[in-house]
Amino acid sequence: MNPLEHIAKAHAQAWLDLAASTAAVAQLPARTLHALTGLGPAPEPTAEERAAALEAEAARWRADAQGTLEALARLEQEAAARLQLIDELRRAYAALEIDAAARAGQAVDDHQRTIYGQLEPLLTQLPAVRRSVEDGKEVGAGDVLALLTPLDDLMAGMGFRPIGKVGEDAGFDPTRHQMTSGAAPDVGAPVTVKTVGYEQGGRILRRARVTRAKLPAPDVVGR
Repeated sequence: MNPLEHIAKAHAQAWLDLAASTAAVAQLPARTLHALTGLGPAPEPTAEERAAALEAEAARWRADAQGTLEALARLEQEAAARLQLIDELRRAYAALEIDAAARAGQAVDDHQRTIYGQLEPLLTQLPAVRRSVEDGKEVGAGDVLALLTPLDDLMAGMGFRPIGKVGEDAGFDPTRHQMTSGAAPDVGAPVTVKTVGYEQGGRILRRARVTRAKLPAPDVVGR
């Protein structure tokens, strides 16, 4: 067989093989043919495939729902924990208020007892002095002044300081002095203290009452 005959025979066999393959492919189901070649319209899914797809979708929905429920459960737990913390804080605050009130009351009681301890000599002896005066007995001024010593000590211990002394002369200071009557003199003018004032911690509580000081009579020089 010459070469041309060999080539012609080979081509003829190839065409026969192609025809056989085409016939075989044509016999395949449309679903299989589409899957293998991508040719032709996509076939409608079967009932089993639709059921499987629906089941898969339902599984996804169930998973999402389960995740949502778990998230809600965690939020509820966190909310419950925060509510419990708020309730504990409220109880602790109420206890602190009760304790603070008790401490304040105790502090007042302690302060009052301290004041009583300092004034006890005056409080116990003053009724005896008053009875002596009522009975017409003579009471020495020194004894009365001695009774007032605890009161002076108490005031000094609490930081109260007298402004001026009764009868002393001072230069008028409008921040510390107040005239008993009449217009105020110039700053620095001589005045006499009539009743003392009080200050505490640099704050004026009551200004001392003063009057204009009596100037000494001028000397008369004889002619």
